[in-house]
Parts: sequence; structure tokens; C-alpha cells
Amino acid sequence: NSEGPLASASADPLSDLWRKLSRPAAYSRHLPTLELGAYDAEDALAHDACFHASDSALDDEDVRSLGLALTKAAPASLKSIHLGGNALRGGSLAALLAALPAAPALETLWLADNELDGAAMAAFAMCTGNGGGGGALKHLSLQRNRVGDDGAASLAAALAGGALPALELLYLGENEVGGEV
Repeated sequence: NSEGPLASASADPLSDLWRKLSRPAAYSRHLPTLELGAYDAEDALAHDACFHASDSALDDEDVRSLGLALTKAAPASLKSIHLGGNALRGGSLAALLAALPAAPALETLWLADNELDGAAMAAFAMCTGNGGGGGALKHLSLQRNRVGDDGAASLAAALAGGALPALELLYLGENEVGGEV
């Protein structure tokens, strides 16, 4: 996309990310008379309330690029990011979380069905604690990852210490967490 708000960074991994997540208008395979609209991921991140990139085969480099894109776009109206089913790991998650202050209205972060483990939760705690990003976050979805007891303890300590003060719902099921945390 040569005319989007992030066009100045066209010769870098952001271009690959936008190509991977965007699609032209096309007719439905299931309902041949139904035309599905085009999706411009770069424009969606900059202007829409919801950014969907679930089940998009994002790799660590893509998620790092998404963090950079968030920082550059500074999307004031972005309320939710959906990144479920992308095999996210701790290193790429830290890069994304570091960019959360650029999206001050973000209320929902959907990270279900990834590969987030205890180390990822420790990184999460570091990035969101002490005035870090995610201050408006109300819904955090972490179910079906590999958080484990240590990760749940890191997350609990961060929340008890004031991280994510607006958090109302934490989805943590199916994460190999047992006993008291």
C-alpha cells in the first residue's frame, strides 16, 4: 500500500506484514454471488476500532513489525487487537507490548491459542507494570497457551502490583496452571 499512513517505511518488514494480512476484494468460495470486500491491514490498524490478525500464520518477525507499526501509526481509535492462533512467543510478545502505549484506547488484547509460556508472562509483567502500556486494557485473553504455574504467578504479581488497572476479564483457561498462585 503506497498511500497508507505507514508508506514511508515501505522497504522493510512492514511491507511484508501488510502484504501478508491484506487481501483484495474477491467472491466467496462458498457463496459465489457474495463479494467479500478488500481488507487493507495497514489502514485498519491506523483507523479501525478493531484489528484482526488471528490465524494469519504470523511469525516472530511479523509480530515485531506489528509492534513497530503500532508505534508509527499511534492509533487513537484502536480498541481491540486479535492475534489468536499465531504461535506467538515471548520475544515477539515483548516487542508488541512495548508498543501498547501508542494505542491508549486499547481495551481488548486477544492472544489465545498461541505458544506463550512462563517466560512470556514474565516479559508481559515487565512490559505492563510500572506505568507500561495497556492502562485501558479491560479484556485479556490468554487461554490455550502454555502459561504454567510460574507464568501465572508472574502475571498475578504484576496485576497485584498495579499493572493493567482497568482489567475486568482475564481468560486464562487451559494453560497448565494448577494449585494456588
